[in-house]
Amino acid sequence: MITATHSTPAGVVVEYFESLRWLAESARRATDLAQARRIAAMATILAVTAVEVFLNLWFRVLVDDRNDAKLKARLVSDLDKPMSLDQKLTEWPVRHFNQAFDLVAGAGRAFIDLKAVRNGIVHFKTSHETIQASNVIIHGLANTTHYDALNAASAERALSVAEGVVAEVMRLAGFDEVTANHALAAWIGKVGSARLDDPTSHGVAPWIVPHVQR
Repeated sequence: MITATHSTPAGVVVEYFESLRWLAESARRATDLAQARRIAAMATILAVTAVEVFLNLWFRVLVDDRNDAKLKARLVSDLDKPMSLDQKLTEWPVRHFNQAFDLVAGAGRAFIDLKAVRNGIVHFKTSHETIQASNVIIHGLANTTHYDALNAASAERALSVAEGVVAEVMRLAGFDEVTANHALAAWIGKVGSARLDDPTSHGVAPWIVPHVQR
């Protein structure tokens, strides 16, 4: 029997992003392209997952802090049913901030592109193609274009895109630069110009900067 363990919501999200940073660094240090490609594939998959984990936990803490029973009930209902990541990005910022998350340009477009690569890896299926080289014909080949295009830069890009989505959510929430830096440090471990021990962060809502120790 496994003993239950618990973490703060921010602590969970930080773990995902720290894992992403570790993968990006490992890809940079890879000694050959094949190794970098394998690591980049893991980073691409994890980046999309990390964004969804952030959205689920951050918005859940937000509705508790705002003490709005209707908004809380709607969010809990969303979390309890199948809901695509695109739907969460499209609906939740509008519902909570009256601000749309742009999936056509900027951070949103970059994330959609990353997710397409992730889908090409995760939802992989053989295309059963045939190629001919000289007098040799080979049947039943799989198209591995998405995977073969990965490299060390792909791992870095996956991390950057995931961080960009979180930063965009903070912007839509109306954070100023200092508050956003606090929130990014607390929720994804990204340290900016602000310090977590800065006294200006005292009294800030927990969905911005949780003061519970991870």
